[in-house]
Amino acid sequence: MKRNKLRTILLLLFAAVIFGSPFFWMVVSSLKPNAELFTWPPTFIPKTVTLEHYQSALTSRGFSNYFMNSVIVSLISMAFNLVFCSLAGYAFARLDFPLKNVLFVVLLSTMMIPVQVTLVPTFLMVKSFPLVGGNDILGRGGTGLLNTYAGLVIPHIMTVFGVFIMRQFYRTRNLQEDIPSPWKTSDVCSRDFHFYAGMG
Repeated sequence: MKRNKLRTILLLLFAAVIFGSPFFWMVVSSLKPNAELFTWPPTFIPKTVTLEHYQSALTSRGFSNYFMNSVIVSLISMAFNLVFCSLAGYAFARLDFPLKNVLFVVLLSTMMIPVQVTLVPTFLMVKSFPLVGGNDILGRGGTGLLNTYAGLVIPHIMTVFGVFIMRQFYRTRNLQEDIPSPWKTSDVCSRDFHFYAGMG
């Protein structure tokens, strides 16, 4: 038992080093001056620690706009993902309908498509969005949703990975549901709470 536990710990430590090395190198490189960045052999610990790269990024023109755009798009996309992925994940986990498993496999298979393959089609779709940005009903004549928050959010309001995560959550044993019978869950104190889902 102890040998298996030690083997597991060593394996996890090895994986942590492998996956953590790029982040360590990123942070270390950001603290090096330009002259030290391109030296050979590379230094794993900066000889001279500097924050000039952070200062340059924070004081560059337009950084605040770029940052706020990222925050706004991320928050809105996350909110839509929570709604739509929760609904789709619940349907795949709890509802019975024809070809449910086949459709889920097809949905998962789209995750194997590289993002680079969908960049141009997504751009054309956003540019050809009808009745906005000067476009006619056929999506011609204008810029569509280019240079708008909607153009950045709409292609990402629902993700396959989010549907997969929510489906796995709804399939957990502790979330067994039998409407209108009570939901029975246990808190950290092992006390049972009953939530009635009956519709009166």
